[in-house]
Amino acid sequence: MKYQAPALSRGLDILEVLSNQQKPLTLNQIASELNLNTNQVFRLLYVLVDKEYITKQNSDMFEINGKLFSLGLQYIKNYSFLDIVYPILREISSKTNQSCHCTIKVNDKMVVVARTDSPSRFGFSVKVGYSKDIEDSSSGKIILANLPKDELDLCLEKMEKKHNKIFMKELKKTIELIKKQNYIISKSTYVEGIADIVVPVVALNSHVGPFGIVIPFMSSSDNDCTIEFALKTLQKSSNKILQLML
Repeated sequence: MKYQAPALSRGLDILEVLSNQQKPLTLNQIASELNLNTNQVFRLLYVLVDKEYITKQNSDMFEINGKLFSLGLQYIKNYSFLDIVYPILREISSKTNQSCHCTIKVNDKMVVVARTDSPSRFGFSVKVGYSKDIEDSSSGKIILANLPKDELDLCLEKMEKKHNKIFMKELKKTIELIKKQNYIISKSTYVEGIADIVVPVVALNSHVGPFGIVIPFMSSSDNDCTIEFALKTLQKSSNKILQLML
């Protein structure tokens, strides 16, 4: 038997519309995206604002906030995922004097769910909760390369609708390279002087799917860690996490 709950269904549709946007939307824009009139959306929208799933700006624009992510993070914590990962990240930072973080796939995004800071005087780190289109980050590409083939094909099909052929050709080339070497070292496209070193963790019984552990490598005068040593440390740590998750 299939049960119907139209109001709940529309409320979830509103969350999906806002989560897929890079900028806030007006009531009219949300209604248009859902092919509904504004009266059908108005009450549901303000219930979601009241429940703090959506934030209303002074200009009558609406955007999704971090509550859903917090719930998702709590779900991960309940399965002891971070209980395994955090000590390993701390160990990596201690050995390399570099910051380290862990990323997972959430819909079409790469999301940082855990991090540890460099113990040295200088360091670069990424905030927990930071997200980015999965195809636009080194750790996202690591995740893509380790998805089951049918899931990867579906992701690539979606990306082909928003990227040109040159981008997609390079992306597929990078994915194939990652599959062969099982790591990626890439210059940061956002911060000069940072090299992202990423390795995957692929536990078949993991509810979060394949994920990446990342060192945003930064050279400094008080740190003699090399990229080669950082990569080996990540690879050993990936195997250690995998064993703990079996």
